[in-house]
Amino acid sequence: MSLMNELIRSNVPNNPELVETIHLGYEKCAKEILSKLKEFEANRENIGKSKNKAYQGLKTPCSPFAVLVSYCALRHTFLNCPKNSWINTEVCNNARNYVNNCEPAQFGGPRHRERKTGKSKTKIATTATVRNK
Repeated sequence: MSLMNELIRSNVPNNPELVETIHLGYEKCAKEILSKLKEFEANRENIGKSKNKAYQGLKTPCSPFAVLVSYCALRHTFLNCPKNSWINTEVCNNARNYVNNCEPAQFGGPRHRERKTGKSKTKIATTATVRNK
């Protein structure tokens, strides 16, 4: 058993389906993020000259790997949460629907999927009602 699996099992006792979902998320995301970071490094010179302000000033001595993998794995777990762990409420369902359909492309949202597949998906508008008490 890997150290990651041991850590997950110790924090999520008695729920093997959720442990497996989290573990698969970390494995999938680590590969995907490592690939993206290698691509980024290969294009660092061109990115530095980019007119896109999002890419300017990205020179840092610290790797963003850990935070990117953690966010990706959290997103994966949220979207693939096993039925025995999911809290089936309007708020949770609206949040999942938003993350799956409306989240910005850089976080794996619809435009990201369109770029990968070349296919456009119909946008689904969702709103979560927050009640102030």
